Amino acid sequence: MPKYDLMTFMRSNRAFNRAIHSLTHPLSILAIGLLLFNDHWLRWNHPSWLTGKLGDFTWLLFAPFVAALVFAWLIPRRVNQHEQIVGRVSFMTTGLWFGLAKTVPAVHTLTSIAWETLIGWQGSLRMDASDLLTLPALLIGWLIWQSTTRQSRSPRLAGSVILAFALVATLASDGPIYYWSASGIVRICQVGSSLMTTTDDRPLAEYKPSADGETYANPEAPDSYNITPQSNVFTSEDGGLTWAYRLEENFVLPEAACSDVQSDHVSDPSNDRIQYRWQAGESIERSTDGGATWTLDYALTELQQDVRRYYNHYSNDYGSYDGYTRTFIPGPVSGLVDQTTGNLVLAMSWDGVLVRNAADGMWHWVTLVGLENEYALANLHDFSLITQILFFELWLAGAIAFLVVTTSTVYIRQKSIGRIRKALLIIGWVAWFILTIVLLPGSKGKSTTLDIPWAELGLVSLPLLVFLALPLSVLAVWDIARNFRSVWKPIAGVAVVVAALFLFPFIPWMLGTIPPYTTALVFALVLLGAGLVWGYQYLRTVLPLLEKPKTADDLTDSDDSEQSLTVEG
Repeated sequence: MPKYDLMTFMRSNRAFNRAIHSLTHPLSILAIGLLLFNDHWLRWNHPSWLTGKLGDFTWLLFAPFVAALVFAWLIPRRVNQHEQIVGRVSFMTTGLWFGLAKTVPAVHTLTSIAWETLIGWQGSLRMDASDLLTLPALLIGWLIWQSTTRQSRSPRLAGSVILAFALVATLASDGPIYYWSASGIVRICQVGSSLMTTTDDRPLAEYKPSADGETYANPEAPDSYNITPQSNVFTSEDGGLTWAYRLEENFVLPEAACSDVQSDHVSDPSNDRIQYRWQAGESIERSTDGGATWTLDYALTELQQDVRRYYNHYSNDYGSYDGYTRTFIPGPVSGLVDQTTGNLVLAMSWDGVLVRNAADGMWHWVTLVGLENEYALANLHDFSLITQILFFELWLAGAIAFLVVTTSTVYIRQKSIGRIRKALLIIGWVAWFILTIVLLPGSKGKSTTLDIPWAELGLVSLPLLVFLALPLSVLAVWDIARNFRSVWKPIAGVAVVVAALFLFPFIPWMLGTIPPYTTALVFALVLLGAGLVWGYQYLRTVLPLLEKPKTADDLTDSDDSEQSLTVEG
């Protein structure tokens, strides 16, 4: 009976096969790459009319092929001219939906709701009739579809990987605002010609009120109540551009006018026609005619990053303590206009202070350094931070590479290997997925949607993966180096590619362009699955298959061992 595998299954549907070939066309791959580059770097660093149109154009070029993969199975194959009908329906649906969503409010709203339901945030779909200028991209896609060889070739091995990247490129752009706790730099006060702000470096959890509510417990000596409340005081003499620090005990703020945390706008005290308003975590606008008209003065794109809540460890300290919960609010928390310089000075919580210099209109993120902590906007584009932010992800990527190597040697020796080793390998894979799906989100402060004790499962899975899979992987590497040196490059290549595919979505998450961590994790698993499908289809064509168990003499001579191998086609 002939073997019926995934390739045979896909080959049986010619329209599906044609969509895969169209999706792996060089122009389609180029479009996917450009869309990823545009959405995850260019649009954030150099936003313009062009970046918006480039995103729509590149998406329209390959999106019909993704739609065709679905319609190829929805439209019965017994229909005459099945391939052409699938192509026409896919292109017409893509173009019509895109056009209506860009011009008709009801369709735009419906699409936004469906999008948010699917991926967990609103995304970047905007009503803009000028985006219809990108519709000619569909013509390029149609030419690719028409020129693709239809029946003679089987689906390309790279199709699953390219499809996964196409889905990531389509869904992963723009995102929600992240939220900081109401702590850090919260208020700015005007004291004469100077500015002042106070804060407390110690997390809330380090304090415990005594019975009289006057003193606080020393966390290093829980039975003593001898800490005198201390305040970190920052003062500025140049309109918020630089700050001096001092630590004071029992500090009392002198008479001052302080910014209002309940307000989202402020006026220049020397010229009430100049006003500022902000939408926390999104943008700051300026008016020069008393609020009659407003223009965007600064877009807070740096703050639209889910990763900042995880990276700034202070956010983990300010949760719920003794029934007191700190609510999360985005910056600016509050702000005022300095009476001396006219600078707009905004309190940005743990991100420090944001200043608009009235002299030149330039914006400055200002760092405030205290006794223990630094209030500053972290540069998450610094790749030296990758080992800190993605520590667990890097570890799991290495583990998946070792699992691929181990599985390859088990495949080679499948006719002679024992059940125990196979069982241990399966346990290793299961432990990896439990760590990834259940424990990994918890490491980023994300609650799992599974109603199971993830911490307990993680504690069980971690030693299983370390003490079972890791030794098996080491033995597999030794086995390849000793007995199968001719195939180590394909195995190592697949292992590296699969690990890289798993890591890929976490890089744009770290940069802030894939906002929710759970979305990045889903994309990582999608890419991983695509990579494993590709790796399996590729390795089974190049790996030898032992026909009989090796003897002790065989294991002492790698050249003799190669003679006992046959390759399964």
